[in-house]
Amino acid sequence: MFNISYDFQIFTSQRYGGVSRYFYELCSRISSQSEGVISPSILAPLHVNQYIKQLAPHQLRAIGSVKPFRGSSRALKLINEGVSYVKNRVDLPDLIHETYYSRRTVSTQKLPNRKLTVYDMIHELFNQKFQSK
Repeated sequence: MFNISYDFQIFTSQRYGGVSRYFYELCSRISSQSEGVISPSILAPLHVNQYIKQLAPHQLRAIGSVKPFRGSSRALKLINEGVSYVKNRVDLPDLIHETYYSRRTVSTQKLPNRKLTVYDMIHELFNQKFQSK
């Protein structure tokens, strides 16, 4: 079985939205159409997203959802980075798909023999156009 893990990034900042909906749909549809050959899951230990609550238990690796609060994106990001670092080392997914931009990515975790998708290089190509946070 080929295991795909989608990271937490977009699910900690979007309750609803196009990007989080896209990854939710991708995860649920791959699972339903792959006949057990591909096992996708979303690793979002703490999240604010409403879509992923609809996933089957084996597709959502989470502790639970929280209500958004001022600064919740930053706080959840720090917590989720730590938990994801450990979980990815234990579960060892075959493919890690990041869901949003980050200076510190799961690729910096140096997981042995793991693939990481890169779906948009706009921040790298035009770095001077984007302010760092």
